[in-house]
Amino acid sequence: MESNAEKQMGRRPSSRRRRRRLTILLLAVIATVLVVFWGWSSTGGHSYINVAQIANDSQAIANGTSQFSSKVIEVKGVVTQWYGGSTFTLVDPQDSSKSFKVNASVGIPQGFENGKEAVVKGKLRQSLPLTMDVTGITVGCASKY
Repeated sequence: MESNAEKQMGRRPSSRRRRRRLTILLLAVIATVLVVFWGWSSTGGHSYINVAQIANDSQAIANGTSQFSSKVIEVKGVVTQWYGGSTFTLVDPQDSSKSFKVNASVGIPQGFENGKEAVVKGKLRQSLPLTMDVTGITVGCASKY
């Protein structure tokens, strides 16, 4: 039954059932947003430094004045000049004139080959030519890294 105050204001009383449905719907929407955000952040939300950024900052890296100096960084690029050993070159996918040498102190992962996109994790040496000593290499589809 409507109270006199509710009749005067023109509002209909909301039933317990309706409030419960709205609460469940609200919780479902919140859960969906959280799942979507978590999925985005774990697959595509991470941004990597690209090879061109490193190559363009080579003099500062060699001098130890770069923002990348003495830090562990993750760089994304295309593998070239790999002949089965622990060294290769990482090239910028948009500008093949931008590259640097990589020295891997970890095992080369399965699926690693010339022409494949990879993410390397490590520190840049403070010398020219640019060389990065890596402690991690990831290859595969972009959603994996």
